[in-house]
Amino acid sequence: MVKVVPCSLYVLHDPWRCHTVARRVVVTRAFLPFHPFDLLYNYGVRHFTGTRPFPHNGPQRKFACGLAFAWLIATGWAFYMGASTLGFALGVPLILVAALVSTTHICIPSIIYNFLFRKQGPGSV
Repeated sequence: MVKVVPCSLYVLHDPWRCHTVARRVVVTRAFLPFHPFDLLYNYGVRHFTGTRPFPHNGPQRKFACGLAFAWLIATGWAFYMGASTLGFALGVPLILVAALVSTTHICIPSIIYNFLFRKQGPGSV
């Protein structure tokens, strides 16, 4: 974690790198039913670990990736326009949200999705 944050700040500080990451996020996560690394796991690693394959991207994961895309574009735009303070104000929380989901599997965009699009049924409040 100590090395990830400075490296992430370096990538976010360069608008072109930030937009490259954003394009990869939107192409591999929002539109495809799977991530390319999911294929490596599903057809390789899981056979050694004896675990189930990863499911295809659901609406929560697509929402989270769309939110990350918009967030990355806004961060890159801020650095491109010379607003470094705004760029860091957008970029640092993005890194922290990504670190949270990577370490604890708590996905804040998924929680937001569940709040906004929860099913209204007979038992819901």
